[in-house]
Amino acid sequence: MKNVLAGFICVLMLASSAFANQPASAGISFRLGFWNMGNQSNFLTYSRQNGQEYIQTGGLGGWITFVSRTSDFWTFELAFGGFGQAEGFSNDDFDTFFDNEFDNDDIDATAVVPILFGAQRDLLSIESSSALRPYVSFGGGPYWITDVRDHSFNNEEVISRIEPGAYFGGGLNFLLGDKFAINFDGRYHLVNFDPDNDISGLEIGVGFTVLWGTYKKNK
Repeated sequence: MKNVLAGFICVLMLASSAFANQPASAGISFRLGFWNMGNQSNFLTYSRQNGQEYIQTGGLGGWITFVSRTSDFWTFELAFGGFGQAEGFSNDDFDTFFDNEFDNDDIDATAVVPILFGAQRDLLSIESSSALRPYVSFGGGPYWITDVRDHSFNNEEVISRIEPGAYFGGGLNFLLGDKFAINFDGRYHLVNFDPDNDISGLEIGVGFTVLWGTYKKNK
């Protein structure tokens, strides 16, 4: 295990000094993420006891983000996301007793579609030859939230709303040449500008970015 870790560190060190990158002017990023909506940190919870089943998933989803460099230190981004979480309860004994005449499955699901405008601020100079490029980011926009409630005895409800919000965080781009990068990102979403909102929470993501064009440095 130690040899594997040492080898990985050596690869990062070599990569960070191997590229004298010509910065790109634009790109598109694809990222998968886990969002602890409502500050619920569990990725998956499942339990079964006395004929009762319970399952809960965290906020799983991803992003498509368009990026455009606007200066030596700043990059503009437009991000489209899609996340969902669900909570379900089933009582098998109840269904058997009523010969499945009624549906006793309770399901609560939430889907979130953010459209966010933001900016990244590089922490290293654009002239740096390092392939590891840390940044801080912030932005905001509308969060389209849809709640689906499917409760016992055919009680169904769908509620959709749009709430404003903002995010802040940071991440790391690991450049693998001039046109491709692996991205690690973490951000906190402040939906309706309220940390106690049911959607507000920390999101962690990983993905990749495809870059194109050539940015001309400011003189």
